[in-house]
Amino acid sequence: MSDLYATIVVPCRHEEGNVGPLLDRIKTAMNGHPYEVLFVDDSDNDATVQAIRAADPNALVFHRMGEQRWGGLAGAVIDGLRMAHSDRVVVMDADLQHPPEVVPALLSTLDGGAELVMASRYTDGGDPGGLSGPFRRLVSGASTWLAKATFPIRLRGVTDPMTGFFGLRRSAVDAGTLHSRGFKILLEILARYPRLRRAEVPLRFDKRLSGDSKGDARQGLEYLKQLPRLRVATTPLRYFATARFRDFAIGGAVVAAAGVVLLEALVRTGMDPLAAFGVQLAVTLALNFSYNYLVTWRDRVRAGLARRISWFLATRGATQFLSWLLFAGLSAAVGLHHQVANGVCLVMAAAVNYYVTDKVVFTAGAASARGRRVARWLVAGAAALGIGAALYAAHLPAPTVLAASLLAVALFNTAIGALEVRWRLYGWRTRRRSSGCAGRRPTARRGSGSR
Repeated sequence: MSDLYATIVVPCRHEEGNVGPLLDRIKTAMNGHPYEVLFVDDSDNDATVQAIRAADPNALVFHRMGEQRWGGLAGAVIDGLRMAHSDRVVVMDADLQHPPEVVPALLSTLDGGAELVMASRYTDGGDPGGLSGPFRRLVSGASTWLAKATFPIRLRGVTDPMTGFFGLRRSAVDAGTLHSRGFKILLEILARYPRLRRAEVPLRFDKRLSGDSKGDARQGLEYLKQLPRLRVATTPLRYFATARFRDFAIGGAVVAAAGVVLLEALVRTGMDPLAAFGVQLAVTLALNFSYNYLVTWRDRVRAGLARRISWFLATRGATQFLSWLLFAGLSAAVGLHHQVANGVCLVMAAAVNYYVTDKVVFTAGAASARGRRVARWLVAGAAALGIGAALYAAHLPAPTVLAASLLAVALFNTAIGALEVRWRLYGWRTRRRSSGCAGRRPTARRGSGSR
């Protein structure tokens, strides 16, 4: 397929009346260039598949059934991108509202250096006249305005972000990063890849040849629901809208609460607040690493426990040192209460700590049994140290302090053991993305597909 000039991806659903004329017009438009047409069919029956085979036995068809039918129209396009054999890919509808005669203009613009070319109804020379009735035109205009209002910078210069007719260089877009479900796939590509070299060609939107439009109120509501999710997913906030951050926040909150108690206990014994804060930092640092190792990033561990600890100490230590300086400034210079200053430091450091830990300290790999044992004893020791310091600050007898510290170690190891048993029993239940957008590449039934 190295000599293949282009792949034309056509998502469809119950378009048996349109695929024959579509294939004929594509053949004429391509004018002898080698290409393949890939239909991704979500129909409930084989009528569209049979119509495609009757019109062109060489056309590729991926008939998605059951769980394969993920993401609707957008998911069909993503599957098509993953299955395409050419680097030049054109995406278009099967209803002939997207004239195949525009395909050569899209491909020639890609050859001219663009990585994403959109067939626009609203650029000079374009015409949205094929939209059926004033209501659909109003909905289309409102959807475009809403998209551009949500992404004013990323969509700057784009006149029709809602078009379903576009061409792209497959090598410029990683289909595995696309997760569209309910909104136009082009909008997600524009939002996730704002640095693509973009261009537009005019599109005179035709009337549907046969069948009914698949757009309805439910899809409109889905678009309104998914648009803010895409906005979050394409900003730094995406790092915090995950189950992993939830685990990180819960563990961090518990450790922070323990640090607050320890800090207060040490200050009440007469220890200087700065020194007490330093002790709290040491204890909470050990607790945080162990919790993150055992819970938050248990599925993503870099080989070598010593190296993990070193990176954690280097990154978290730098953040904590800055927090210590901030605490000193707020408590000594500004005169804030030590607990208020501590709270400000915790909030300021939390977001930075999560991002740095996720990107630097823990990466893909399996956690070793030895590493987990070391981390378990590290956190147990830190907990014992913190509890012992707090009880000693409360002027309890030394035997009581020792007994309480040992009890803390025993309880912690028991709890972690129970959690590890649970993870081994139920770890297979972790949520995975549908096989339509991750994992092995889908296959299509066909002839060769090139013409």
